[in-house]
Amino acid sequence: MKIRADNFVENLVKYYRGDHLILQSKKCVSTNKDTSNTNYEIPQDFVGLNSLPCDNTIEPLEEVNAIENWKNQGSISKPRSSKSFLVKQQGFENINLNERGPICEIALLKNGSSYNNKPLFVHGFDKVLLSNTCSADSLLSILAVAAAESKHYNQFLSNTKNETAKFVLRMIGNRPSKEMYKNRVYLLAQHFITRTVDWRYYFI
Repeated sequence: MKIRADNFVENLVKYYRGDHLILQSKKCVSTNKDTSNTNYEIPQDFVGLNSLPCDNTIEPLEEVNAIENWKNQGSISKPRSSKSFLVKQQGFENINLNERGPICEIALLKNGSSYNNKPLFVHGFDKVLLSNTCSADSLLSILAVAAAESKHYNQFLSNTKNETAKFVLRMIGNRPSKEMYKNRVYLLAQHFITRTVDWRYYFI
């Protein structure tokens, strides 16, 4: 049943101010009895105040270190680790942190999904759609950084007749190029390439 808001509020006020109280008053005991001679003795400790530890002294240090742990949100700050960068570490005195070392640029590959479903034209596969290539890009970047940092590992990759090793070495000192992205497709196609349902594209 629809009712206007003002009529609803008016009826609600009448209900709580009138009939509701009358209905409740019918169940009340009559108050006509003379209660002037009735003496009610209220106990002094009717809420157990005497049992509260109000007189117990609190140590000053304990009060300062007290933390209110409301809903387990209180936390104590952990002491700083002894291995902090603020503490002098062994061997730091032999390093000049103000001296700028050589910078080796490493290609940062774009994720496959950044192409917005635009296919790449790769020889041998025609149209290739790249999806999420984060894992492969991360592994290739880690290998490239390792080869740039270690001469021994760089030499190891140079002596390895492997397409992945060649790709990693090409990432060092170069920027991403169209040819590099096509070579990445060839690397991933060995393990992850499939065909779409309509056979129009290859999918990685």
